[in-house]
Amino acid sequence: MPTADLSFGDGISEELRATVTQWFQWDRNEESRQWVSERAAAGDAAALHSAFGARLDFGTAGLRGKMAPGCSCMNDLVIIQTSQGLVQYLKQMHAAGKCGSSNLSLVVGYDARYNSERWAKLIGCVCAEAGVLCHLFTEALPTPMVAFAVNKLKAAGGVVVTASHNPPQDNGYKVYWCTGSQIIPPHDSGIKKAISENMEPWSEAVWDYETKRDEKLILDPTEEMCAEYIRKVSFSDFKEANASPDCPQIVYTPVHGVGRRMIDVTFADFGFRPPIVPEEQAAPDPSFPTTSFPNPEEAGVLDISMRCAEKNGAKLVFANDPDADRLCVAELQPDGTWYKFSGNELGSLLGWWAFEIRDKSKSLEDCVMIASTVSSHFLKGLGDKEGFKFEETLTGFKWMGSRAAELQAEGKTVLFMFEEAIGFVFGISGINDKDGVATAAYCAELCRSCYKANGNLLQKLHEIFDLYGWYVQNNGYYFCHDKPVIASIFARLRGWDACDCAEFQGDRAAPAGRRYPKAAGRFAVAGVRDLTVGYDSSFPGGAPMLPTTPETEMITFSFENKAVVTLRTSGTEPKIKWYSDLAAKSAAEANAEIAEMLAVICREWLEPEKNGLKPATGS
Repeated sequence: MPTADLSFGDGISEELRATVTQWFQWDRNEESRQWVSERAAAGDAAALHSAFGARLDFGTAGLRGKMAPGCSCMNDLVIIQTSQGLVQYLKQMHAAGKCGSSNLSLVVGYDARYNSERWAKLIGCVCAEAGVLCHLFTEALPTPMVAFAVNKLKAAGGVVVTASHNPPQDNGYKVYWCTGSQIIPPHDSGIKKAISENMEPWSEAVWDYETKRDEKLILDPTEEMCAEYIRKVSFSDFKEANASPDCPQIVYTPVHGVGRRMIDVTFADFGFRPPIVPEEQAAPDPSFPTTSFPNPEEAGVLDISMRCAEKNGAKLVFANDPDADRLCVAELQPDGTWYKFSGNELGSLLGWWAFEIRDKSKSLEDCVMIASTVSSHFLKGLGDKEGFKFEETLTGFKWMGSRAAELQAEGKTVLFMFEEAIGFVFGISGINDKDGVATAAYCAELCRSCYKANGNLLQKLHEIFDLYGWYVQNNGYYFCHDKPVIASIFARLRGWDACDCAEFQGDRAAPAGRRYPKAAGRFAVAGVRDLTVGYDSSFPGGAPMLPTTPETEMITFSFENKAVVTLRTSGTEPKIKWYSDLAAKSAAEANAEIAEMLAVICREWLEPEKNGLKPATGS
């Protein structure tokens, strides 16, 4: 490694100088080295402190952040350091027999963002340097391809370089375990520790992809895995019907992302004609020129596709986010308006469809559907009536995918999983993570079925709600940048007035000193689950079935009217969020009741005026 040749201007502390100098010695990216050199010489302490004051933290989501120099951002050196730690951790776990029947290899994929391909190649270099086989995709492909390939290739783990639907300046590093699901504790902390022990690049070779790819430790699985994926997901009983000219035309947008190739191939294999793709958003483009926030859930992102549909006489718009692991659907209604389905509504429709097209030879007692705890409970109602089992997990597909892997190991059949943030996967796809590609094909079959019966998707949603109950959600959030205020709000919810707190009897009683509200206005609390402190009034001993998350505030209140309301903080944003769900005989009844409940909860429990909370529409 060359010695540093930095010169520092005045006003930069010795501690910061040491950190910057060490970085400069290790870094090989000339652009970032020049940036550091110029700021150091100018004595720009603020810029250097922003870049080097704290390390970008590795957690259960891996890494995600702005692309820029320094240990607080995403860049070449952070990728190498993270990969060295990950590879060392995988080697340790594999040697200890803790990676199941997998082989010591890593699957690596990437999206079409700036630097994604370059960083995927650096990960391959690190693998080769460590003597670990790397299955490195050589094309920007949907994130679920890596989850699929980890299982298919029996790899010890996987990485996707992606920031999903984040703004253009961001990128990320998403890690999978040998189960094909995203990592969960304790692997996150184990990898984080290994990263801290492997900070210095092992050799110059970890920067040299052209040399490393000739060492036979970097293989290209692209064509094989794409073909295997299509073979796995396209077990359709409706291919002839799908090919009918009466099948509804679909407009599809990848939102400048990587979904189009696999969508086209998958649709063709299902028998569908190619979807119409708006030219403005058709090609991968890391600058996302038509939207600053490429999330199909956001207002305006589907406008181009809707205009394209109207021009071509289509009534359906499908959209993936840029890494194609999520699916958004909108439908043109008879009155000429567009209806965009929420994640909960689409999850209800697709869950019902997964039940309809399931393998009928499987016993329903061995079939399971899964949703995150803040998602609609429609699947539970469906399971209660039809005979399959339902489970809920903590928020995030890492928890659902990990639980699915456990159930599969027990011989259970996971029919469907979803979360309200438009993430879905059908069990027949063999993937333990959300997948916007196969889901789009199954959803297209559902639409074809609805339209053949002279209906549409929204009418089908209403039909199944009439049959199983109208499950209505009212979700929202307040902004709060003051962490002590957030802490005081949740402390109050655990230390309610003694004369007005909920009482749970016997071994289900709340721990000493914990007092939760007994009602929100006229709505009585029936149960409390506090995953921050590890208490659930539903179970003997008060121990929750779900893992505790002491780093995140999260309390769920169940009410006598069967409503469920969760109050939680965001791990990435300064927000206090609420999620609510209620089933009733009609939408009007459910909406009115849940709106009344939330008005009381927000006013009396969260006290926005007193605590300076700003609503979502506020500044």
